[in-house]
Amino acid sequence: MATTIVDMVHFTEALLSHKILRPATRRQMFTPQFAIDTAHQFPGLPTDPSTSAEGLAAGLCYGTGWGLLARTKYGPAFFKEGHCNGSENYMICFLKSGTCMIILTNSDNGKLAFRPLMEKLIGDTVTPWAWELYRREDILQNQEPTPPR
Repeated sequence: MATTIVDMVHFTEALLSHKILRPATRRQMFTPQFAIDTAHQFPGLPTDPSTSAEGLAAGLCYGTGWGLLARTKYGPAFFKEGHCNGSENYMICFLKSGTCMIILTNSDNGKLAFRPLMEKLIGDTVTPWAWELYRREDILQNQEPTPPR
């Protein structure tokens, strides 16, 4: 899905203020459907540990259409990430406070900004950065080499 920051903000505000979904639908959307215990979002490397301590601590799971953090020090949260050639995007919202951060970039390196911005601006220290492979060391290690000019 492609969107603009303005449309994403309008959608998120309406979602959080209970304007666009019936209560039962909203509850279902934010109810964990299955737990996630893998070390990374896309597991399979032979060196991957079998579980993610940070994900288990935060209650990492998927609901209907959203990633969920069922247990954080800020209460439950939902998140969405995405990428395509030339863009990287991440969003997290904490249901109890209504605090959200949405980052849409037009860069294949956008994810390098996610953690520093979220930690500094909203104090997000609960996103499972290693599971997302959004730690700087993971990003740099997994980047494809730039072809010579």
